[in-house]
Amino acid sequence: MFISNKNKNIVLIGFMGTGKTVVGKFLSSSYDLDLIDTDELIEKKTGMSISDIFDKHGGAYFRDLENQVLVELKNVNNCVISTGGGIVLRPENRTLLSDMGTIFHLKASFEEILRRVEGTENRPLLDNIDKYECVSSLWKERKELYDIAHFEINTDLFDPQQISVLINMLFKHSLVYDVNWKKTTVICKSNIISKLELLLGYAQNGRGKRIIITDENIDTHYKRLFYDKADEVITLPAGERIKSMENVQKIYDIMLEKDFNRNDLVICIGGGTVLDMGGFVASTFKRGCRLCFIPTTLLSLVDASVGGKNGVNYKDVKNIIGNFYQPDVIVADTIFLKTLPQDEMLSGYGELIKYILLTRKKTRFVSGEDISDVISLSIEYKADIVEKDERDISGRRALLNLGHTFAHVIEALSKNSVSHGQAVADGLVWAYKFSRSLELIERQDVLDLYTVRESYGIKELFFDLKKYDIDDIIKLLKKDKKNIDDDISFILPVRKDDNIVFETKTVDIYNIKRLWSVL
Repeated sequence: MFISNKNKNIVLIGFMGTGKTVVGKFLSSSYDLDLIDTDELIEKKTGMSISDIFDKHGGAYFRDLENQVLVELKNVNNCVISTGGGIVLRPENRTLLSDMGTIFHLKASFEEILRRVEGTENRPLLDNIDKYECVSSLWKERKELYDIAHFEINTDLFDPQQISVLINMLFKHSLVYDVNWKKTTVICKSNIISKLELLLGYAQNGRGKRIIITDENIDTHYKRLFYDKADEVITLPAGERIKSMENVQKIYDIMLEKDFNRNDLVICIGGGTVLDMGGFVASTFKRGCRLCFIPTTLLSLVDASVGGKNGVNYKDVKNIIGNFYQPDVIVADTIFLKTLPQDEMLSGYGELIKYILLTRKKTRFVSGEDISDVISLSIEYKADIVEKDERDISGRRALLNLGHTFAHVIEALSKNSVSHGQAVADGLVWAYKFSRSLELIERQDVLDLYTVRESYGIKELFFDLKKYDIDDIIKLLKKDKKNIDDDISFILPVRKDDNIVFETKTVDIYNIKRLWSVL
């Protein structure tokens, strides 16, 4: 996982004519960054123009000079570094660039590059030859080498000033996780939605159509903000019932009628149900479209939007049809929390507390700004887990099920009158109490959990699990997908010296009954 704001410089790479020099100047003047142009440094170092260096000494000599300049720059900070188009040709240069900062690949369509370089001077590789053939040959040679970039921006879509604003946002407020060679960018900041057109253009990465999938809650509060940003808008009723194959087929029909293709963008705006269903549509239509998530509930901000799990319900079974498909971009903006009902906030706090425990951060909610920080930590933690274990093969992703074993029981016994997030908040309590009964943690660790809950306004349990017969509880525990044979698997806290870690523990039915009686 790559966290952009922990880097020291902005590095611009890309083919000739993609705007590196002019974008670098906008970044430098707008955000008080020193501008370093590697070609200019080489000209100052040699007292010769780039064209003269190529004429008198050849291309290999110029590439040596590029490498020398990069070595000299490896300790600079707070700079925009604009590079020549061929600087990525040497492996050692690609390594140096990766160590210098956050790399942005500025790209353009082949036709646009030809238009921009026509009539320009000081491009020695294009002198006295057919420009089309030359540009085509160089592009084929270099295009895959630009994949070292953390971010790719299509400069066909925006002017240089807009690109500099986008780069600044990505540099300061984003992270990237990589699953199976697909990069997902997560941008997390309050009110970044004000730059929505830039963000959607970045997500689309080219020209094409857009379709928004959302629900009536968004229609009520944010219709004016979103609906002019897409060719098609599908507004569904709010609630879990929208996750059906019938709705998926209706959206397929619209996308077929409007001739959507794989390069077009599906934008899912809403809570977890919209993201689950919309992600499934995007992942299956023509074997996968570009996908942008804009989560609008606390629960979807901290959990549902990150991870790539998509699905629909079938015959009253939740998420029985689904897949893994990572979004291209996630826009995580806490401004949506201002219109979120209190019960939805409480639901989100359950998952948020889970991540606070997993990251061992004693962070509590004080203001909107503070909750943004906690959400960012939650996203970072889950993205790191997903990158290393997307499909829960190694067992690492199972840690995200902390509190969920008991939560699923609560949801079932309450017939879903207790929301998922509220059930997780309670499930954490039972997991900690259970761990204490197994003497894996200390009494103070349980009290610490109560303190974190209370800091989010959760003073009582949402559901009285103890009033139910243990045999009924065990029947539901046996349905958990983590179980091995007849034993029940739990993700539990374990104290090791001064730290709490979380591990999978299997407990047989006899001991579950024995321990439950004394909880």
